[in-house]
Amino acid sequence: MLLFCSVMNGCNGANPGCYIEFFSSTLKGQSTHEADYPYLDRSPKLTCPVGKPIYNSGAFVQEPLVDHSCTEDRLQTLVATYGSAATAIYASDKAFGNYANGVFNGCTSQPNNHAVLVVGYGTDSASGLDYWLVKNSWGSSWGSNGYIKIQKGKGMCGIGSSCYTARCSATTGTLSDPPVVPPPPPIPASQECDLTTRFGPITGSYTMTINSK
Repeated sequence: MLLFCSVMNGCNGANPGCYIEFFSSTLKGQSTHEADYPYLDRSPKLTCPVGKPIYNSGAFVQEPLVDHSCTEDRLQTLVATYGSAATAIYASDKAFGNYANGVFNGCTSQPNNHAVLVVGYGTDSASGLDYWLVKNSWGSSWGSNGYIKIQKGKGMCGIGSSCYTARCSATTGTLSDPPVVPPPPPIPASQECDLTTRFGPITGSYTMTINSK
C-alpha cells in the first residue's frame, strides 16, 4: 500500500515501472482523487493520505496484465480486447520530439525509456503504412493534439516489446461526483512577459521566437 501511494503521488508517469505498480495495486477503487491528493513529481510524500475522501470511480483493477516479453501481435490483441494498453518505447530522437503528423518511422534506437498509451491502430491513407495510434503524456500542444502515429509491424522505437493493461471490475457503492479541481496558481509577476511595454498594443496572431544569446 505504501509503495502504491508513493507511486500515485510522486512517480514519473512516463516511467514504465509506474504502470506495473499501479496495475498491481489492491486498492480496488478505494483511493483519493488527484484533486485531494495531487501529483508531486519527484518530491512525493511517500505516505498514504489520511482523512481524505475516497473517490469511487466505478471500476478497479481485478487482474493486472503485465507482459515483459510482449510482441506487436500481443499488443494488438490487448488493444482490441481492452481498448488500450500501455507500452514502453524509445523517445529520445529529436525527430520524435518534433513529430507533427504522418506515420513516424524515424527511430534510431530501441532501448525503451518512455511509457505511452496505445489506443488504436490502422492504415494511413496517405502513405499506406500500418500504424499504432499512441497517446503521449507531453500535452496536447505536442505532436498531433498529443498523439502520434508510430509505424506498426516493424518494432519501431521498440513499441510492443512490453505491454501493460488490466482486466477491470465494477466497484460497489455509490459513484462519487468528480471533485472541483482548483485553478492553477497565477503566474508570478517576475515570470510574466508583457510585450506591450516595449511594442505598444498588439493585435492579431504572431509567432514569437526567443533568442537566448
